[in-house]
Amino acid sequence: MPPPEDPAVVDKSHEVVDTLHGIFGSHPGKRPAHAKGILIHGTFDPTYEASRLSTAPHFNQICIPVIARLFSSTGLPDLSDTDPNGMVTFELFTQMAQHGDVTDDCTVLWPESRAEVKLGQVHLHSVMEDNETEQKRIIFDSVPRVEGIEPSGDPLIDTRAAAYLISGRERHAA
Repeated sequence: MPPPEDPAVVDKSHEVVDTLHGIFGSHPGKRPAHAKGILIHGTFDPTYEASRLSTAPHFNQICIPVIARLFSSTGLPDLSDTDPNGMVTFELFTQMAQHGDVTDDCTVLWPESRAEVKLGQVHLHSVMEDNETEQKRIIFDSVPRVEGIEPSGDPLIDTRAAAYLISGRERHAA
């Protein structure tokens, strides 16, 4: 995961991470937000429609392995858990932009009349072994770095990716 080239994005990302540490405190080895979580193994089963929209490999193969992270909504790592109710399954959809839709500002909503296409189903089925170690190692990336998918022009995407990288480096160092 490469760092952004724009120094302003890097500075803003450090500011975001520092702000989260200011709100929730510093918890070495933990994420500054969504600090308590678990890594889960699963699979993604794409639809035929997904393969028609993109050449991305995960839309054109069957039963793709995935790693997901389920987390609480705070930066407090000691928040109590509840018992899971079995395997988690959800459907992944995309909303189709039309000419003139704003694609570089995530705060602008598109009309509900925009077509939605089901891309597939995600099935989460087992907790990853050695979760604590893997949580420090794995950094999720908000930038789609795969052939067949391009990010929008929204500057928040790079800022978020850089904040994830900064947080990941902090976890690795702890």
